[in-house]
Order: sequence, then C-alpha cells, then structure tokens
Amino acid sequence: MSLLKELPTPNKDKKGWPWTEETNPNIYDNSVDWPKISIVTPSYNQGKFIEETIRSILLQNYPNLEYIIIDGGSTDETIDIVKKYDKWITYWVSELDRGQSHAINKGIEKCTGDIFNWINSDDFLLPQALFYIASYSWGNNVAALIGRGHKINFKGSRIYSPFPHKVNTEKLIDWNNNNFMQPACFFKRSVFDKVGKLDENIFGCFDVDLWIRISRKFKFDILNKDIAHAYIHENAKTVGSSEKVKIETYLLMVKYGRFDIASKYAFELVEELANYKKKYFEIENKKIFVRLRKVKAMLKNIIKKVLRKL
Repeated sequence: MSLLKELPTPNKDKKGWPWTEETNPNIYDNSVDWPKISIVTPSYNQGKFIEETIRSILLQNYPNLEYIIIDGGSTDETIDIVKKYDKWITYWVSELDRGQSHAINKGIEKCTGDIFNWINSDDFLLPQALFYIASYSWGNNVAALIGRGHKINFKGSRIYSPFPHKVNTEKLIDWNNNNFMQPACFFKRSVFDKVGKLDENIFGCFDVDLWIRISRKFKFDILNKDIAHAYIHENAKTVGSSEKVKIETYLLMVKYGRFDIASKYAFELVEELANYKKKYFEIENKKIFVRLRKVKAMLKNIIKKVLRKL
C-alpha cells in the first residue's frame, strides 16, 4: 500500500525522493513471501537529517519491514520528528547510551527479521533499495550483500562512490585497499549468533571489525545496484574524527595478526601517532589509548623487519 499520501507532508522546499516520491508498491508480488527486513537507525542530535532517513526507509513501501530507532537522548528537533512518524515505526526510544555501536546493539536485540542493516541518521536509502536486497538470490554460505553506496554533498552531488569487485577477510583487514559504503551492506541477522554483535570499545571502525568477523565464516556477495547515500559533513565521524578512525583501521590489522599488512603502513602510522594528542584518546576512549601504546611497541619491531628488507 502506498504511504506517500499517508505520511506527514514535507516542507514546500522539499522535492523528489524521499519527499514527494516513493517506491512503487506494485513492484512487490503479493504471491511472494518477502523476507522480513530489520533496520536500526542510531541517532543523536541529527535533526537536520533524520527525517530524510526515516522517509527513505518507510517509502520503500516494503511489505515486511521492521524499523527501529535508537536515539541517545537528543536535545535538538530529533524527537519531535520521530514522533511525527511514530505510527510507522516498529519501536523507538530516546535515552542515554554509550555511543553509536551501543545504540546499534540495543537495536539488534529488538530485531526479529531475516535481513538486517543499520542506516545512520545522516544516511538514506535510494528508491527500490529494499526490493533489490530482498529479490537477490543469496548463494550458499552468503551472509552479506554489498550494493553501491555514494557519499554526497548538501547539493546532492556524488563525491565518492567506492564499489568492490571482491570481498574477503584479507581485503577487509587491508581496508585502505578495499572500501565500500556501510549503509549499502545488508546481511543476515543470524550472523550475530555466530560472530557476536558490534564491539562497543571501537569508536569508528566497529563496522569493519564486524565485517572481518563475518568474512571468516561466511561469504560476501556483490549487488550491482544503487542502494544508499551518505552525507559528507563536519560532524560525520569519517570527517570530524578522520584521524582517529584512520588509526583504528591500523589497529584492526594488528588485532587480527596481520603484521605483514600493517607493516605497509607502519611509517605512516608512527607519524600519525607522533602528531596525535594523547589527551584526545584519554577523554574519549581510554581503552583505545592503552591499545595504542601496545601498538607503538609492535610497530618498532615491524619497522625493523621492513628496514631489513630494504
């Protein structure tokens, strides 16, 4: 059933998807038993973006959707916006949490679907995204499906559009050489029973850590369809905390014992660590700083090995 006429009317300056357009509900064959798709949106003071996120998910018109919003106690207009769409949201809560990964884990505990993803409150799905995901023939042992994702500016122009040809554990660990957009990667909810939920001690790369764990037991498949957009803005982790996120990618290489891969970036990482403020890590995540001190010692040995080969 079409939702566009039922949802709250957007501001007059909002045009196109997902404001005045929707996925045609008639594309879903009524004779098909569509798998339940669970989506969690973690949010904190993203009132500028979250309505677009919500509408892009609801206006998929997907016939078997479970939509959950976990807000961290926003003080901006976020809650007023969520309440506008309360009728169409399966579950939502606004309360203090321990960060983005904790919020997503709280949402996972509420999910009952077959297919899962989290869509951040500054990302949004593209038309027919859920139709493409649900229609795909997931092969044997395939647990994750990656579509095309794009980073965009406020004008809607695509700035960055990574799309992998192959995904495996090694490529995921060597994240600098293999990249794709998180909101475009959907996976079977049952993987959490095998690999565990998100690591709440990781600030920004908890998604990559999860994908590495999944890839050790299951396969990733590629879907050549446009699935999602993510805004580039100063408060996004990949922009505002890019240095911290970058260092965490190196920590993952060490965590999974791939010193051969870490050695390729050892000199760059040492420079990052030397220029980075100790105080920044102590305030935001003491565990990360403790791990960084251990990594420094490991890097000395890595550099010695690299120098011997030169």
